[in-house]
Amino acid sequence: MKEVNYKSLLKWRMGFNYPDQWYVSIDGTSSEEIFTLDQIKHMNENLQDSSVFVMNQKQAEFQDAEWFLYEDDDDGTVTCAWVFAFVVPIVGIIMAITFYAHPHRKKHATNILVTSIFMQILLIVGATLLEIYLL
Repeated sequence: MKEVNYKSLLKWRMGFNYPDQWYVSIDGTSSEEIFTLDQIKHMNENLQDSSVFVMNQKQAEFQDAEWFLYEDDDDGTVTCAWVFAFVVPIVGIIMAITFYAHPHRKKHATNILVTSIFMQILLIVGATLLEIYLL
């Protein structure tokens, strides 16, 4: 049984060009009603202690169709990357401003500022790639 989340199901559905129509089974009780991914995501948020299984309506037509275990999206890693992309360079910018206040350190402030901006660009690119990779 494969564990999936909103993003992976959306990517899977679009890869097969299937409609956004899903059967849902909650704790072994299947529903004949059709749901969308947005409805399933909301349903899963409200049913924290239940196991939610999903199957695309098109997939159900096949003999070897299987249910997917729906899990919450884990955006913690991506969120952490975006936080670092902005917090770490800000520390460098604060250091550069502090260096500008001291006459004998003023010449190093520009280097720190340029390095901070370069770090921010690298961290933003890294966070973007991480988000794409985890999608």
